Amino acid sequence: MIATLATLPVHPESVPIKMLVRAAVTPLADAAPLDPIEFACTIVVARIAMPRSMVRLSGRSCNRSPPLPHYRNDASSRASRLL
Repeated sequence: MIATLATLPVHPESVPIKMLVRAAVTPLADAAPLDPIEFACTIVVARIAMPRSMVRLSGRSCNRSPPLPHYRNDASSRASRLL
């Protein structure tokens, strides 16, 4: 999806990245939890591929592991330094 958005003639003003929550009544109920580093890498790739777009993080925060906010902020600041 990031590659598709990045190759548009004009990048979107904002790009939401959502960390889906595993809930009992959804198809993700038995899915393995997403690695926080992989999620942070997705944010970095979006920032690099679409430097003028605002990358928005969305999703419920109650199921995030404690280190994720640190990784998210660290990945965003590193991507900013690359641009």
